[in-house]
Amino acid sequence: MSGPDQKMEMLRERFHRRAVSDRAEIIVALRQGDFAQLLRLAHGLAGIAAIFGYQEVSVRASALEDGIERELDDTALADLGGALIVALDEVGGSSCDRRT
Repeated sequence: MSGPDQKMEMLRERFHRRAVSDRAEIIVALRQGDFAQLLRLAHGLAGIAAIFGYQEVSVRASALEDGIERELDDTALADLGGALIVALDEVGGSSCDRRT
């Protein structure tokens, strides 16, 4: 594996670890109604997920971010957060070459 490929693989693995961590934090933030934390997490995931081929995570994170900014009700935000959690399940349990 070449230097750039190794670097990309290292970054991909770091993203996978982050996805697992962010998933857990999203669950806690949803339970606590911590919309500032949800917004921070969703914003970060929306940008980085697509870079590694996880388009569904990016789309779901963007939808949650938008929902928070539009001040949707708690039920709608819980649904959006749940959809993001499901998308993140694909990342956390996947190998590097299995993407949504």
